[in-house]
Amino acid sequence: MGLRNAFRGRRKWYAALGTVAIIAVAGFAFGGHHHYHDPQARADWATKVATRKLDLNEMQRVEFRKIADAYVATSADSRDVAQEIVRETRDLVVAGAVSAGDVSGIADRVKSEFDRRLDALMPALVSFHASLDGDQRAKLGRTLDRVLRRMAN
Repeated sequence: MGLRNAFRGRRKWYAALGTVAIIAVAGFAFGGHHHYHDPQARADWATKVATRKLDLNEMQRVEFRKIADAYVATSADSRDVAQEIVRETRDLVVAGAVSAGDVSGIADRVKSEFDRRLDALMPALVSFHASLDGDQRAKLGRTLDRVLRRMAN
């Protein structure tokens, strides 16, 4: 039973949304510094920022680093897949004939990529979240509130 099966049923969208929110807050959207295009540099930056903003102890920093390392490991393949998807989309647009099947095929590839990354990141995310205390979770909640306000604008 993979992690994908855990997201089946009535609450799968809530779980997926929560996962996306945790990923976003888990350092990769912490300060809005999106100028780190190198996955390793971004992971290092995110670890430093999360450690400082959440006042992580050594054990929690190690748990967060597992998320960062999983992110780096999946990023190389993800960039290639994303470029492939954009190329396919471009080819469809240029051809001028787009069918529902074409769009569905691209959407399936995007979903598959999301599932692959989620499977790679989920164990580390769950472990990191379990290591946080109440104050740290509250800080993370406030960060999510800021992310939601940015999304609303």
